[in-house]
Amino acid sequence: MISIGALVFGQVGVGTPNPSPSAMLEVFSIDKGFLPPRLTIAQRDGINPKPAGSWIYNTDDNCMEYWNGTSWIGNDCTVIPVVPPPDLSLSPTGFRIPYTVSNGTATGTVDGLLVTAKFRNYGDVEKPSGSVTNCGVTASNFRFSGSHTIIDFNREVTNFKVLQAGSNSGNKFSFVLTKGGVKVSPVISVAPNGGCNNNFTIDDATTNITVSTSIGTSGIVYNFGGVWFDSIAITDSGIGTQLSQFTISIGNAQ
Repeated sequence: MISIGALVFGQVGVGTPNPSPSAMLEVFSIDKGFLPPRLTIAQRDGINPKPAGSWIYNTDDNCMEYWNGTSWIGNDCTVIPVVPPPDLSLSPTGFRIPYTVSNGTATGTVDGLLVTAKFRNYGDVEKPSGSVTNCGVTASNFRFSGSHTIIDFNREVTNFKVLQAGSNSGNKFSFVLTKGGVKVSPVISVAPNGGCNNNFTIDDATTNITVSTSIGTSGIVYNFGGVWFDSIAITDSGIGTQLSQFTISIGNAQ
């Protein structure tokens, strides 16, 4: 009779001799977690009957769910990564990508993560023999002239920074960022208009890409941030004949 009374009227403590008087069950620990039943969706849906308030951990969707009497409720456990703020500095940061031949792969480290950058679809992309400086900007890694290339990354990246030197009023470089094959940015065009100034155009606005710029068109620094992407296509769609040299880098990865 005493045991029955304890079960009916008392609180139960696991890991504590003094459970909260407001709780029928208190589990206490400073170095262990609470592990609920772990079920696949098929196993979860096989529970019958299932009283309202039942909790499980969904191993297919990797999230906690509870039965509200009609359906299983829980978030989709999709973590929305925080995008680092745009990098407004005038120097390349993170992984400065070296010149890489078509279908070649460059490897570096960003935010402590291994990042690979594979180049493909080359057209008139060369390794410069030296550096070019215009309007205070020095670039030395890639030389473009009527060029195009696609860079595929092994993980999502952001803050793609370009130092461009040696362009003229005929060049127009366009950038398209994609993630999983889906475009995640406007088509961003850098259309020099001569002198040490800048001229950016946004051909279509599809998301919140942030473009930071400084200095000028014959020497310009621009940074693409505000969105995660895993591939970028670069095209010189202008009619300029002057070579442009780029130094490119990746500032953040996940």
